[in-house]
Amino acid sequence: LPSFIWYDAFSKPGTWPPLGLQLLEGLDEKVYTCAENQSINRTITDFKQRSCDDSLQEFLTDRRGYGLKTKRKINVDEHIIEYKGEPITEAEMLAKGGRNISYIFAVGQPVEKPYLDARHKGNKARFLNHRCGHGPKGPNCQMERWVVDNCARLILVAKRDIEIDEELTINYDAAFEDECWCGSPMCVSTNGKNEA
Repeated sequence: LPSFIWYDAFSKPGTWPPLGLQLLEGLDEKVYTCAENQSINRTITDFKQRSCDDSLQEFLTDRRGYGLKTKRKINVDEHIIEYKGEPITEAEMLAKGGRNISYIFAVGQPVEKPYLDARHKGNKARFLNHRCGHGPKGPNCQMERWVVDNCARLILVAKRDIEIDEELTINYDAAFEDECWCGSPMCVSTNGKNEA
């Protein structure tokens, strides 16, 4: 499968991932802000050096379309990949009328375009599949929201240690009107349980 790279028109080449970070206080969700001139942070520096490696592989699942798995061991709390997509406004997202929205992630305010649409412009992170539940039988990753120079960013972070060839999954936090085939014993759908 080809990997689609989205050119980020909001920042100069090489400015993301940032050299440092600072947690915004007083917010319910984890939202990080950073600027290029902040002090070096080891985690972000390591992530920056690794962000274009080939350690993630797309693959065809039995029932859930394409998925994404790792070709190396990933440690808990490790930053894995940035979710890339075309920044769009809420009006642009709503104009899709429920069609072709499976690759859209909300990154929230305070950015001008609070959604990322990876349907046509994205990277390997667009192949992340949903998994119901929580704990060791739930998804092994989660998204963290970042704002870099007023640009929305989503970073995939490991919730636990992940083994080689294990599929990377997140909880979409969505009510499933359609069938869910995540395979989790905690699946919210009446079908698809234990069908991974």
